[in-house]
Amino acid sequence: MRQGYWDALNANQRVLHVIRGLANLHPAWVFCFASAAAVHGLETSYLLANEVHVIAQHASSAARRGEAVKSGYRVIYHALSVRDEDIERVDGVSVTAFDRTVFDCVRILSFPLGLAIADSALRRGGCSRDEVLENALNLWSGCVGAARFATVMRWANPLSENGGESYARAIMLENGVAEPELQYEYVDRIDPAYVYRVDCRWEMKGALDVGGELDGIEKTSSPEMLRGKSAQEALRKERERESRLALDVRLARFTFAEARAVKPLIQLLDAFGVPRGIPCPELTLLRDTSAVGPRYSMYAELR
Repeated sequence: MRQGYWDALNANQRVLHVIRGLANLHPAWVFCFASAAAVHGLETSYLLANEVHVIAQHASSAARRGEAVKSGYRVIYHALSVRDEDIERVDGVSVTAFDRTVFDCVRILSFPLGLAIADSALRRGGCSRDEVLENALNLWSGCVGAARFATVMRWANPLSENGGESYARAIMLENGVAEPELQYEYVDRIDPAYVYRVDCRWEMKGALDVGGELDGIEKTSSPEMLRGKSAQEALRKERERESRLALDVRLARFTFAEARAVKPLIQLLDAFGVPRGIPCPELTLLRDTSAVGPRYSMYAELR
């Protein structure tokens, strides 16, 4: 692989290459947890992209030795008991099946990282939240972290468009911010042919709505987002969008870094007057990492 190509990849794309390389070297390996999530195309944080997760029973002792050194990534082997029907091949890689992967990730991860996977699972899986919950708990209710999985899934929403939005919403909820409506649409008052959508929205009594928007450089740098426009034209269109939206909503824009730091995001929403109260008790309980056991507590603490 050319160095220039590798350098241009983000952390999640790199670990996916590593997983596929290891799968070619060890066809019998079954990948699980965040590695399986990456193969399934679920929203996984870059914080999880420095490890590769494999079911121990499917990896011989001889094959295990030295793999962490060869790949440059830490390879972790899990004594995970899964049924044959919970294993499938995706793009030539053996992984835990989609539903099992979602269950395993959500039951051990912190609320922000787990919610990102739960949201993306609902977006991609074609099942309702209740169906996902019922299926998982019917099959795996005896597993460590099953109650944690159920709690996170109750807050999952397929309208969240990406992992960053899911992460930020989790931070809001953990800090008592009122749950927003997602992907709320406003009709352009100047030209009704246009409809503008904000990431999330709070209705404010007797005042303009407040809209929350996660800022990223992709809007003016990604070819996919630009769709043939220049960066300057994209910036002009974004300013036009904001001026039209200002007739109906005050936009609170924030970055992923501010969401991770927590305080800057909460202070911003407080300044805009977004309702905030006492966090839901069940979300406070998710901070107790003892429920997932010592082996997985580090993932429950990862934020």
